[in-house]
Amino acid sequence: RLGAGQVIPGWEEGVRGMKVGERRILVVPPALGYGEQGAHGVIPPDSTLVFDVELLSIDRAPEFPAYEEGSLQKSATGLAWKVLAEGAGDAVARGDFASVHYSGWLADRTLFDSSRMRGDPFQVQVGAGQVIPGWDEGLSGMKVGEKRLLVIPPQLGYGEEGAEGAIPPDATLVFEVEVVSVVHAPAFPTWDEAAVAKQESGLAWVELAPGEGEAPPDGATIRLHYTGWLAEGKTMFDSSRIRNEPLEMRVGSGIIAGFEEGVRSMKKGARRILIIPPGIGYGDQGRGSIPPGATLVFEVEVVGFE
Repeated sequence: RLGAGQVIPGWEEGVRGMKVGERRILVVPPALGYGEQGAHGVIPPDSTLVFDVELLSIDRAPEFPAYEEGSLQKSATGLAWKVLAEGAGDAVARGDFASVHYSGWLADRTLFDSSRMRGDPFQVQVGAGQVIPGWDEGLSGMKVGEKRLLVIPPQLGYGEEGAEGAIPPDATLVFEVEVVSVVHAPAFPTWDEAAVAKQESGLAWVELAPGEGEAPPDGATIRLHYTGWLAEGKTMFDSSRIRNEPLEMRVGSGIIAGFEEGVRSMKKGARRILIIPPGIGYGDQGRGSIPPGATLVFEVEVVGFE
């Protein structure tokens, strides 16, 4: 990508201005090549390099979106945005999984990333902390097909540190984003307290469907669908249903104790709500998106076992 520092300066200068199908010989002096250091044990110090270059294709970089400050809506957090194209359907909500095309620029109009140039939309669970806060806020409420301009101040972006050499400290970021598709997160389950079966370990469950046949024996590999939430805040943290990929787990394989206890007595086709206290979950340490001391709620269905 021209202007991104991906190649030596001589290549950057020599390729710029070429047309598709054009061939050039580039004679690159050391100062525009690998200098006094050389490179990779292949190019010695102070080498003049000769390249035969043919330009096969060009993918044009997205153009910086022109906007006026007065045309932007602003939130209390400092995020500014503008709807560029209307969408349709249900709005993206916290916990939903969105497929998004985007291009991102620094305020000086330097493009630093673009899913459109890769032809590969970005997948994100909105509100789960997988992206910078300005993205989580900016994507919320968008609909499929909607395009927005997001102007993200440093405190909602990469802050005082910047990121990976591409984004300097205290950078304001400009994104053009489009929601390509949305998979809505499963709703947090509700239950009647009278239906809760409490176990000696502290585990509790609610039977939703009994299933049929026998429970899986020790050592069996169980295939199951599940969705997990934090009890506090009812925040979903994972779901095999979103991915449409059942989990395969072997009984006794060391998955958290509360989950294993709740699943091992389930029959094929059975569905349960499992309420798992921290002592038989992830404890005082937590893990990833699960904070210390968290009570977990799972809705589980056994697809089958071997």
